[in-house]
Amino acid sequence: MKNNNHEFDVHLISHAGLTPIDAYLQRAELLNLKPDAIIYPLNYIDFRLFRKHELLKDSLLSEENEGILIRDALDFQQAPQVKHSNPSGVLTDFYSYLNPEEIGFFLSSSIFSSYRYRELIAHNVIRYLDHRNSRNTRYFWYQGVQIPERVSTLGWTGRQFSFRVIEKMVTQGVYFQIVPEVLEDGKLHFQIIENGQYEEFTLLGYGWKEFRIPSKYLNKFITIELKKTWRPNLASGDRFDYAREEKGVRIQETFGLESPRQNYHIYREERSEDLRFLKMNRNEYREYFEYRLLSDRHLRPGMVTLHIYKESKLKLNQEKFSPLFQYRYLKLFSEYCNENHLKLILIHNPENPVSLEWYNTSEFFRDQEVFFQSLKNEYVYYKDLSSYLDEQDFSDYHHMTYPGMEKMNPKYARIVEEVFRNE
Repeated sequence: MKNNNHEFDVHLISHAGLTPIDAYLQRAELLNLKPDAIIYPLNYIDFRLFRKHELLKDSLLSEENEGILIRDALDFQQAPQVKHSNPSGVLTDFYSYLNPEEIGFFLSSSIFSSYRYRELIAHNVIRYLDHRNSRNTRYFWYQGVQIPERVSTLGWTGRQFSFRVIEKMVTQGVYFQIVPEVLEDGKLHFQIIENGQYEEFTLLGYGWKEFRIPSKYLNKFITIELKKTWRPNLASGDRFDYAREEKGVRIQETFGLESPRQNYHIYREERSEDLRFLKMNRNEYREYFEYRLLSDRHLRPGMVTLHIYKESKLKLNQEKFSPLFQYRYLKLFSEYCNENHLKLILIHNPENPVSLEWYNTSEFFRDQEVFFQSLKNEYVYYKDLSSYLDEQDFSDYHHMTYPGMEKMNPKYARIVEEVFRNE
């Protein structure tokens, strides 16, 4: 965009998707922000069709049973953000769907901020205490310096990892988490490589181990190379995982920094998981996809949701599209934006071809696309990118890898440019 003398400030409305009901509830607040445009990516998951299949089973979606799904979409367990973001809006827009207990719940949240935000306050206090009492060993995700060879989201290196030595690494040391699989005679063997010179070191035992980097390496760029590595799918105990990538040791969450970064959660850096699919062909990717995400369902309760999504998509092949539930509120939100001359750019976001093939030839999918197209108006724009990316650009059904996002970023920019160019 800068190349064409266009520059925009981008503000994130949501970090984890936005259902049309949520967007509709926030319509006045969004209008008050006076944005030049709202970019709204549409994903299968945001329409909550899997909840329809769980709650209504094989019943057809109709105006008679739509209320069940709307109440579910406002339920605190399913959508806690509704209570925090706009409880008074729920009472105004959805009063007829609520029972007396739910009315009291949202009324209390509207009047008393202590009740409205109590879960957020408690959550932050608990996380603070966990972090303090565990002496900073509570690992959320890796937020240290970027490692040229890349580390995983949880900070696991490969056989080699390189970095510049800062003073804290010399005076206070660094910590490596060592697993039994990389030990030889009970020791981790590794070497520091700097300017073609090698120096051997060992650390005894497994767990988090301190290592003080010799002062002669201060301010120098070094590489640590491990003698042995390990693979999670061949490990035992809590180290076992459905991943085949080579791993080394785990480095600290803020490795290489004098002080933690601020507001780091809004940034996304490339991690080793992003690169594992790049050299795979179609068959290799699909076999690994099935293994990582869908194998051994009975042993992996944390992955059941992915099976629910798959089953829901397959059921759409026997269903007709109905513009109800979340689709109804997408239409209402679009009409609101158009009436208020607020540009709304709807983008049917890319989906992994593996999961898209489960339902993209269905009558439901075809009529859904017709519905999306029908939303276009003077201030409402729509673009279908559902098939835009390759399967290797996804880590699961719709979450993109870093290379996938690099492909999408200029595509989003061109769509926005086109909208403003045609004013």
